[in-house]
Amino acid sequence: MNIPLQHSKNGILYIGFNQTASYLTVGTRAGFSIFRCYPFVQSVSGVNEGSIKLVEMLFASSLVAFVGTGEQPHFSSRMLYIWNTSLRRAICELNFRAPIVALRMNDQRLVIALSNKIHVYDLNCVQVLASYDILCTAGTPEARPAHLENQTLHVGAANPSEPARPPAESPEAARLATLVALAPEQNTLAYPCSATQGQIMVRHLDADEMPSRVVDAHNSPIAALTLNKEGTSLATASIKGTIIRIYNTSTGSKINEFRRGLSKTQIYSIAFSADSSLLCVTCGRGTIHIFATSSPMSSKSFCRIRAKGQCVASFSPDNQYLHVAFTDGFFRRYRLPQPGSGPNAELECEHSLVDATMQTVRP
Repeated sequence: MNIPLQHSKNGILYIGFNQTASYLTVGTRAGFSIFRCYPFVQSVSGVNEGSIKLVEMLFASSLVAFVGTGEQPHFSSRMLYIWNTSLRRAICELNFRAPIVALRMNDQRLVIALSNKIHVYDLNCVQVLASYDILCTAGTPEARPAHLENQTLHVGAANPSEPARPPAESPEAARLATLVALAPEQNTLAYPCSATQGQIMVRHLDADEMPSRVVDAHNSPIAALTLNKEGTSLATASIKGTIIRIYNTSTGSKINEFRRGLSKTQIYSIAFSADSSLLCVTCGRGTIHIFATSSPMSSKSFCRIRAKGQCVASFSPDNQYLHVAFTDGFFRRYRLPQPGSGPNAELECEHSLVDATMQTVRP
């Protein structure tokens, strides 16, 4: 659902939607902003004195978590800030031994992915509950006990009295860590766990009777994944980008698969609709594909939208629109076709994400 950006000519470093795609978060070299998607308007202009590479909003609340690029000392890439947009100040700070590469939140959990490890926190008290290695197998121990963790500073330090040594970093593990997914309404966690195969670890964080499971999703390494809001379905794509698959997170069985195309391409994002009836995929071929999840096996998309450039897309809560944010600094809303009306989506509006003259209101 989110696309971190390493290089930008327009100052945008990150774009991502909240859990319901009702708000868009944008990290830039001058701070972060939050835009309401319908009607489209800038609702919050947050920190304005540093480069922000990750921004995660908690539904439509005033709670935002963000991480800097490290270009300014007070916005280290190892420091997580939990920000209250109403109070306009940080209410919590967490410092880590390695750069933070991904953030996910729901009402109960905060998930922080480093370049080699994932930490799960209780959001209410900001206490670490479990830690997982990124690259693992079915035989890997479930989690490191929470009481062994330093819960406020240098998470993962074996002995707080000794100088913390940064862990060895794997570029592929860091890439895979950015793909971590947390279900919005259930504490189901999913992340790639192999650098050479398309294996995904699914953990039901609060269900002791449901064991963690490795899903053999693809032959090639994972490029994108997402969970539906209930955490019952997992959608995946490999680095080949030709096949999209959906799995049951409880059993690991394949529910459906779709063919995006025959040519290899990069998959930017995957997202379920709120009722899980639709699935959208953005890719490097300049096309957004929309699939009906109830379609027969190996079906093609019923709707395609021309979208040149890297982008992330998500459905509006009512399934009537597709919200698309582009790394070139534009937001576009498309009205989706109704049954029997044809395969074409209609561009309804386009807005700039870097227009400083936008009206500002409170969410």
